[in-house]
Amino acid sequence: MSTFENRLTRVEERIDSMNKLTTENVIERRRQSDRNNEILEDIQGKINKMQGFSAGVASVFGLVGAMAALLWDSLKNH
Repeated sequence: MSTFENRLTRVEERIDSMNKLTTENVIERRRQSDRNNEILEDIQGKINKMQGFSAGVASVFGLVGAMAALLWDSLKNH
C-alpha cells in the first residue's frame, strides 16, 4: 500500500469510529430522554393527586364554614 492509501484507510477508520460514537451518543440521549419523560410523568401524576386532595380539603372546609355560618346565624337569632 502506498502512503496515501494508508492515510486514507486511517481516515476511513476514524470516520467509522466517530460514526459509531455518534450513534451510541444518540441512543444514550434517547434513553435518557425516555427516563426523563417517565420521571416527569410520575411527578405530574403526583401533582394531580395533590391538587385533587387539596380540592377535597377545600370543599370540606367550605362545607364546615357554611355549617358554622348557619349555626352562628341560628344562635344569633334566638
